[in-house]
Amino acid sequence: HGERHGIIVNAFTADLNKNNDPEVYVIFQSADSLMKGSVVAYEFDKNGKAKNISTFDYTKAEKTEDYRGRDTIYMEHQMIVRKFPVFNKDNKPGAWLKAHYSLIKNELLLTSKEALKYN
Repeated sequence: HGERHGIIVNAFTADLNKNNDPEVYVIFQSADSLMKGSVVAYEFDKNGKAKNISTFDYTKAEKTEDYRGRDTIYMEHQMIVRKFPVFNKDNKPGAWLKAHYSLIKNELLLTSKEALKYN
């Protein structure tokens, strides 16, 4: 149960913290032109009781990359990945930023990021 903000674009299960309790991740995209991505996540214990997982917010480092939305959020190599375009001085997408999040103590934390060539 919870309040939904935006459109559900994906959902998946995982065990990112490897504690044998499954997690459910629901990926949302804002319904406005920004198309900002967000995650709602829960971990379920052996009795089926859900515990909310704290999800990421947009860090200062990402904001300095001239963040303008258009996120894609998915799972890769036991991490949650959020990929979004970074704009250059000509106001055009110049690269992609991939931010990798790990589940640590019931919180999705930024563990690394990388820039990729924009195609």
